[in-house]
Amino acid sequence: MQRWNWILKWVAPFRWRIALAALLGFFAFGANFGLLGVSGLLISRTALHPLTILVVYVPLVAVRFFGLSRAAFRYTERLVSHDFALRSLSRIRVWLFETLEQRLPFQVTGRTFGDILSAAVQDVDAVQFLYIRALAPTLVAVLATCLALAVLVPFGIPIALTTIVGLVVAGLLLPFVLIRYRQVLGRRAREDRAKTTEILTDSVRGWREIKAFGQESAFFERLMSLGQALRTTDIRSLASQRFAQSMFLLIQGLTVCAVLLELKPRVDSRGVLPVDVAMVTLFVFAAFEAAAPSFSAFEQVGVSLAGVDRLRALASFPVTPSIPGEAQYVSGNLAVKGLSFHYAESESPTLDDVSFEVGHNQKIAIVGQSGSGKTTLLNILTGLVQYSEGSIRLNGVELASLNTATLRRTFAVVSQQTHLFRGRVRDNIALGCPDAPLARIVEVAKLARIHDTIEAMPEGYDTVLSERGNQLSGGERQRLALARALLTDAPFLVLDEPTSHLDLENEQAFYRGLFASALGRTMILVTHRFAVMEQMDDILVLKRGRIVERGRHIDLMRQGGWYARGYRQYMRMSYGD
Repeated sequence: MQRWNWILKWVAPFRWRIALAALLGFFAFGANFGLLGVSGLLISRTALHPLTILVVYVPLVAVRFFGLSRAAFRYTERLVSHDFALRSLSRIRVWLFETLEQRLPFQVTGRTFGDILSAAVQDVDAVQFLYIRALAPTLVAVLATCLALAVLVPFGIPIALTTIVGLVVAGLLLPFVLIRYRQVLGRRAREDRAKTTEILTDSVRGWREIKAFGQESAFFERLMSLGQALRTTDIRSLASQRFAQSMFLLIQGLTVCAVLLELKPRVDSRGVLPVDVAMVTLFVFAAFEAAAPSFSAFEQVGVSLAGVDRLRALASFPVTPSIPGEAQYVSGNLAVKGLSFHYAESESPTLDDVSFEVGHNQKIAIVGQSGSGKTTLLNILTGLVQYSEGSIRLNGVELASLNTATLRRTFAVVSQQTHLFRGRVRDNIALGCPDAPLARIVEVAKLARIHDTIEAMPEGYDTVLSERGNQLSGGERQRLALARALLTDAPFLVLDEPTSHLDLENEQAFYRGLFASALGRTMILVTHRFAVMEQMDDILVLKRGRIVERGRHIDLMRQGGWYARGYRQYMRMSYGD
């Protein structure tokens, strides 16, 4: 019931369009129904060589009317129904984007990128087709059956009942029996398509690695295996569909034969004229037009409801709350006290009783091995992940009470994986400040030491970057990301492994640009490399979610703990003995 309530939420705003489309669909069926029946009457009367044209005049005019009106009603019905479907589709897509935006990338666990992409495309389309391919044909079929019953009853109740029995068997029992088998095939096909989508998206993003390790043949074999499985499933599905169509035609033919047997003793003796036989027979044929879409309607209901379940499952993941309000400029001290965090799928806490303070304009580094909780801590500080244990105060105000716009205004992030969008260089830099003038963009680009690189491009700041900015080196992408962060004027600059993909020379160039441009800002640097530790005001060492060491570089080196060992190892690997 909840699934249908969810569907009604999208359907209700368009109820008048739906009613109009259903009515037009019924009129289109009625026109076709009348066209076939009256055509039979016209042919029968013409075959008797009437003495005057008046005998066939009414059926002749009716055939013209039904023929023209059928096309008009069918076209108008398609226009109205697809207008509704596309309007509802746009609303569902907007809802899905907002749903994912509130949950990605941290809250949607257990779902692969290919699975989410499949939901965004195939499942949304399946919901759209629910009305066009399932609900509308079913509603028209019910109305059409009533029309057929009303038209055939005057020729004899047994004739009407025989037609109704044939319609029920062909339109209800046959699809119900076969749809069970096709549901299994459909479920298997959806899983295989989701896996195929996942493999293709992974290959596009990681083709360089696949090729570098010589795994092209293994990748193609896996893809061909899934393709063969999909082909087998599609062949079985198509075979069952052809079988259903054959059975439908058989039932239709048997029903017509039964009606003819019922008509035979009624001709003349019970008020059925010989010229009416063809008309009644074609009426029965036309009645089955309403039941013809029943098989695809049954199947579409199953596909659409499964899509609804998967879409609703995405919405069931916890939301990263968004607090409305205008952006405020907040700077000052940042105090973290007793902060703990535990992912639902993890047995041990990711952060455990973390406490520290960052003074205004200070530079603090958070170091530790992979999986020690560094990135999670940054995600909490920037509001991407919500905390429930402990306290984080910014200038005395609890971080959780700040509205989302203020959080985004306060923290500028340079992440480990910088994403550059396909578009102009200036637009990529101005991502957080779309209205920034070019002069300001050039200013921050110079501070980030990326200006000369941009000027060397064919069209300078108007050069269109390819997807993910592949024409830039790793160091250039990171410096462009730094310019993007500097443009926001955020008082806190948060950097998550910004040089993890850079060589030593580019790393040093990046940090020179960083320290020269970040004057007057509080800096929080998360890294497992020790390139600029001497310039940090404070260093936190995280291990298994807890702070195990803390102090300035010189003090931590004197302690001879994990930090000192890591620093010496880093220096040996970077500069040799």
